[in-house]
Amino acid sequence: MKRRAFIKNGCTLCAGLAGIYLTGTLLEGCAPGVMIFNAENNEGRIVIPIEKFADRKHLIVRSKHLEFDLLVVKETESSFHTLAMQCTHRQQPLVFTSTGLFCNEHGSRFDLNGNVLRDPATKPLLKFKTELADGSVIVRVS
Repeated sequence: MKRRAFIKNGCTLCAGLAGIYLTGTLLEGCAPGVMIFNAENNEGRIVIPIEKFADRKHLIVRSKHLEFDLLVVKETESSFHTLAMQCTHRQQPLVFTSTGLFCNEHGSRFDLNGNVLRDPATKPLLKFKTELADGSVIVRVS
């Protein structure tokens, strides 16, 4: 009887730890402070009011004209860069986390500069020319 209880308790503990790990991994994608901005693609340009970055460093940009979302990263008050949220391994959408971007299909990870942190992806993320002009962040998508 002691053996059966030991096995049951051991399995319960392992299942509990696995559940905690999985929950933490899933919640990692729910990074606080990230906002989705629905934008129009105006002649190959996406214009984002600078006010959208008043209290945040990251903004996900979604447009019906783009296949994948974009991540705009505020480096300084006047410097920004934009990454395609598309895995370079199998062209799957990426999930934003507070530490970078993650592909749910095969586990590739990228830092917030688009560099590969974990394969199977081997190429960095696509970057778009991004500039600050006239009180707006302008992303050139074509």
